[in-house]
Amino acid sequence: MKRIIEKIGRKALSVLVAAAMSGLCSCEKIFEYEGDCDPHWQIQFVFERNLQFTDAFAANVGSVRLDVFDAATGKLVLEQRESGDALATGHYVMPVTLDPGRYYFVAWCGMEGNRHFTVPDAADSTEREDLDCRLTALLTDSEGRSECHERLDAVFYGCNFGPDSTGVQITDEQGVHVVPIDLTKDTNEFDIILQHTAGVLNPEKFDITIVEPNARLGWDNSVPAQEDSVVYRPYAVFNGAVDDENPMRSVEPNFLVAQLSCSRLMDTHNPQLTITNKETGKVVFRLPIIKYIFLTDRHNNLRDAQNRLRKVTRQEYLDREDHWSMQFFLDENLSADGGWLATSIIINDWHVIENPNVSL
Repeated sequence: MKRIIEKIGRKALSVLVAAAMSGLCSCEKIFEYEGDCDPHWQIQFVFERNLQFTDAFAANVGSVRLDVFDAATGKLVLEQRESGDALATGHYVMPVTLDPGRYYFVAWCGMEGNRHFTVPDAADSTEREDLDCRLTALLTDSEGRSECHERLDAVFYGCNFGPDSTGVQITDEQGVHVVPIDLTKDTNEFDIILQHTAGVLNPEKFDITIVEPNARLGWDNSVPAQEDSVVYRPYAVFNGAVDDENPMRSVEPNFLVAQLSCSRLMDTHNPQLTITNKETGKVVFRLPIIKYIFLTDRHNNLRDAQNRLRKVTRQEYLDREDHWSMQFFLDENLSADGGWLATSIIINDWHVIENPNVSL
């Protein structure tokens, strides 16, 4: 409408405004839709579930897939997808055309060109329970277990089932109506750091894994019971040296970093971080990840971008954090069985335990 107003001039504009005020034009949204009196429904995707508590959709999400289901029948009625530059504008919305009724909205985002996860193609008979997300970048190890040793492409999930979970009410009321869908990132990065004050840390000596049965994410973003666990292995391992007294002096490698990716973490699950001595085959260290994450009350001491204190549930904290740094500082004295003693464990800069007397 703006470009038309610029051409018709002030007199015509005055006539138009007078007509609108006198009731000759009945649409409240005339300036947005140039006299279109139809209802306009839009989907707004929001990725605010992060540690900054700010919408980071434009910077993080490159594609969206929206599936809309009739709340009465559970059947798919609409599927729409979009990717590319439009999502990075900072004000992206997806227009949808639906008959009046109640609907469930489900979104899987980041699936365009995703090398590691897949969601089944939808058909007319598809129900929402059919659209789970599966980790497909799996190999089989020597023991017949599924394993993954790649850096996973990010996956985001969102839904809107209405305020009482009976569906979002779509009406034929004129105007612009926005349905928000809040996204959760379902992929995690781990940096496992071993540091020793004396002796060499050789990457070839250690087998570092995270084991968790989370290869399948349900239509509601739950992690349902699964028969097989996934053995997540590092996609990168390297070592180096730290010499506080003389950083320029060459010293033997005394720290090791293993980088791993894994699917969604759940507070009700028990993923295990395991470090095995390849030379002996002995499991020298096993740590229940969720238990150690919550040895501190970090989830009750979060600060948003405005430095306001935010308290969240344990599950929400696991969903907001997507990068976990776990540092194990090792005593220079060897234990009786030839292993090391971990004198300190730090998770994301929080000391979760001092002098744990854990043999490594």
